[in-house]
Amino acid sequence: MRNLPSIRSVIYSVALTLMLPATLSHADEVTPSGGNRSSMVDADFSGGAEHVRFDDAARELTSVYPILIASASQVVQNSFNWNGPVDASLRCDIGFTPDAVVVRGEFVDDYPFCQPIARPAMPEWWMITYGGDGIQFTFDDPTSASRRVSFVLNFGSRATRPEVNLMASQTRPAGIISTADFELFDGQAPVNNGGQRAVMFRAAVPIAALGDSRLFSGPLRITLRMHDLDGDWSTYQVLQEVIERK
Repeated sequence: MRNLPSIRSVIYSVALTLMLPATLSHADEVTPSGGNRSSMVDADFSGGAEHVRFDDAARELTSVYPILIASASQVVQNSFNWNGPVDASLRCDIGFTPDAVVVRGEFVDDYPFCQPIARPAMPEWWMITYGGDGIQFTFDDPTSASRRVSFVLNFGSRATRPEVNLMASQTRPAGIISTADFELFDGQAPVNNGGQRAVMFRAAVPIAALGDSRLFSGPLRITLRMHDLDGDWSTYQVLQEVIERK
């Protein structure tokens, strides 16, 4: 676990301006097209929050925390499946405004957008807690055993229906957060000699749709997980980093 300093929002805003991405042009053609099995509430639930736009939220940032996931020590499940950063790796900035969680970054996956079921979130007692490629953000109060919220960037099979899903909250049911803003884009440069490109993402999620806003006003433990599936369930792996906001 590492404690990281915050970065001024003006630096983050300049970075956003310099890295305006192109639209997403590729997806994994071998991804299973899915079935109708659903394991998560399909309800559209936003907790009365108003829709938030990424560009608007980025201008209101008060702090940003960078996270890099690219080493073997960060593979916390099925490490034998990991073949290095080109297999699965992630760079992400997690920022906060008074009203939203704002994230932006890029990931590398040799088989991106693999999602064989419509709602990949699984019960916590399963060995596979998310049945597809996705990026999960969990925020919890380090002084409490129960105060936590978790949401995932759900790419959708072949990146056809990206959305933000609430996975856990003390005060909100699981479901789609339709008031969030989430986009995927092509990376700007190949990451290996085979021409594989990173995938850029950015999202803004209203805090009102996550639950009690007081959770975000104090110390936070921030857990970032990259769920990676390359085909059948035996290929599943999880990469993770945890930091603390004092």
